[in-house]
Amino acid sequence: MLTDSGRYCLERARTECLSPFGDELVTHGVVIGDLFTRPLADIPDLRGLLTRYLGLPESGYDRPLFLGQGLLDTDVITPETLRFAAVLGANRQPVTLKVYPTDHDGAVNDSLPDSAPFVRDLFA
Repeated sequence: MLTDSGRYCLERARTECLSPFGDELVTHGVVIGDLFTRPLADIPDLRGLLTRYLGLPESGYDRPLFLGQGLLDTDVITPETLRFAAVLGANRQPVTLKVYPTDHDGAVNDSLPDSAPFVRDLFA
């Protein structure tokens, strides 16, 4: 499924820090679709494969969960977090979702006014 460029990037990604390598790819105008020989959508059951590999349980939680999502996050995409939180809620799981106008890295600090009391209250 990978082009020569895709294989090269994969090998580099195994040993290099993500942020500088990602910045380099952006600087050079690398388009993710150019790293593959055919569209990823051509993979049978792609969503199922990804869900089984990367998916999180959608039930069975016996402790409260806090999800803090940066709306500008490109590492953990907002629509998937919103979907996950909705499914947790529908499954009567103890979830609290907060969103913040920032990216992945900024969400941790921006969430502190909400997440710190959330954790503190778990031990009260």
